[in-house]
Amino acid sequence: MPNNRKQAEQRLIALSKRFTQDHDFHKQYVTFMDKVPEKDNGQNDGSIWYLPHHGVFHPKKSKLRVVFDCAARFKGTSLNDQLLQGPNLTYTLIGTLVRFRQEEIAIMGDIDSMFYQVRVPSHDSNFLRFLWWENGDHSKQPVEYKMVVHLFDRALGVQWCVDSDEFRFNIDVKDKPATRRGILSITSSVFDPLGFLAPFTLVGNSTRSSVLDGTMQSHKHYLKSGLNGFVTLKKLSEFKVN
Repeated sequence: MPNNRKQAEQRLIALSKRFTQDHDFHKQYVTFMDKVPEKDNGQNDGSIWYLPHHGVFHPKKSKLRVVFDCAARFKGTSLNDQLLQGPNLTYTLIGTLVRFRQEEIAIMGDIDSMFYQVRVPSHDSNFLRFLWWENGDHSKQPVEYKMVVHLFDRALGVQWCVDSDEFRFNIDVKDKPATRRGILSITSSVFDPLGFLAPFTLVGNSTRSSVLDGTMQSHKHYLKSGLNGFVTLKKLSEFKVN
């Protein structure tokens, strides 16, 4: 793979400028990076790749998470392009949700920082290098580090209410204009792997399909369909399956 250090440096310069303008962002970023499993880069045998990184905020918690960009492309390739696609050894989400109701008692748990619990073989960690400042002091020269754990994450929209033993849905429909972009944004945001919400999302998906294939002829009808879909989706947080 090509040496993409220059790309990582440019992204880090942009990050430093934001730190200067937003001190709270800088503070949260440093706090997050202090928890990242890492070590000094050690030897360099020429097989290296640098991961640019940036911060994103959780839409509800105002909590920052640092994302290491494995999809960043340099000279026609990215780290994701080089990964071998092994067999899928995990249970499917639909299968898990269906089997989970077969027995009398269901158990639900969570693993803190799950995406930092799987270690990377030492000979592969050189492809997970990144640049960062010691103690988060961006007035100094950046130092090379490398990740020693895998990088992945997951988010769901289906919820199980323990008290009532019901499925509910985490629907966060933000106000969007009744435009193509608004309709596409909202209908794509609903996560429903078992199809419980199909009777309610059908209108929105139909409108989205019409937008995509160009069959929506009437602008008035387009707006009406979009607005009706918005109202329906906002009510889905009240929908329950027992």
